[in-house]
This record gives sequence, C-alpha cells and structure tokens, in this order.
Amino acid sequence: MIRMPCVLFSQTTSQSSSRLRAMKSLRIFLALLTLSSLPALAQTAAELLTVVSISGTLDSSVRLPSGSFQVVNPSLTDQFANLLGADKPKYEGYTLYLATGLATKLADAYVANLANNFAVAGYFENSRVAVAAPAGETRTRIEYQNPDNNKFLMVFMLRQADKVYFLVAKKK
Repeated sequence: MIRMPCVLFSQTTSQSSSRLRAMKSLRIFLALLTLSSLPALAQTAAELLTVVSISGTLDSSVRLPSGSFQVVNPSLTDQFANLLGADKPKYEGYTLYLATGLATKLADAYVANLANNFAVAGYFENSRVAVAAPAGETRTRIEYQNPDNNKFLMVFMLRQADKVYFLVAKKK
C-alpha cells in the first residue's frame, strides 16, 4: 500500500493567518455594530412614546412627527406656561418637551412638519408671534384653529443655543 499525503488546504501559512485576521476583524465589527444599534432602538421606542403622548394630549386626529424629544420635569411645565403671561389661564393640558442634540438643529423642520400635520387634521395657523428674548433666546408662539369645530391648539417654542423647548396645549 502506498501512502500519499492528504492535502486539505493548498494555502500558505501567511494566507491562512491573514484570512483568520480578517474573520476576527469581521466578528469584532459585527459585535460593535450590534452594540451600537441598541441605543438607537431605545431612542426610537422613546420617540414613539413621545409622539403618541403629544397626539393624545392635543387631538387624536393630529399626527405628530417623530424627533429626539424627551419629556421634561412637570414642575418646569408650569414655569414655561407662566411665560405666556395673561394668556396662561386660557389654555389647558400643558405638556413640555425638550429637543437636544441634532433635534435642536431641526426645530424649524419639526414646526413645519407639525403645521402640515395640523393642517391635515383640519387645524390651520391662526397666529404666530416671535420675540427675541434676553440671552439670545427666541420665543415663538403659534396658535392653530380648526374652523369646523372652533377648537384651538397652541405651540410655544423657546429656542436656546443648545436646547429647544416645546410647550403644547389646547384652548379651554
């Protein structure tokens, strides 16, 4: 009987070691990709909850856009409602939201998308007042009216350098 060497791999050792390094790098990349996507899923879930809570507060026919918003401490809601001055008692169901990070840069797009969604639900912009406040802040109050049922919704936006606050309410 003649014995022949069994050659399973015809690669050199340098080719097999580079292939092993590539596989190891791929595993590390996939592990990092999986770990980095977990916060994104959590943020998406938080955004969905925020959008649902805003739309439930205002009018169920209004569909609100998603964004990176975080519900803020309820005691701050009253402080921001006080910025409305004499108009504060005219509204109810105040809810305060905070946009930070990239969402701060997209605040104008958020308000435009909000106006489009209000229009689809039958609410049209009735008035808009923007005032430059101290320390580089901008305060914008937008009131929407549904002419069919004569209901009003209000969005009060306080824009700072690194944050944008949204106060939403409905008229009594």
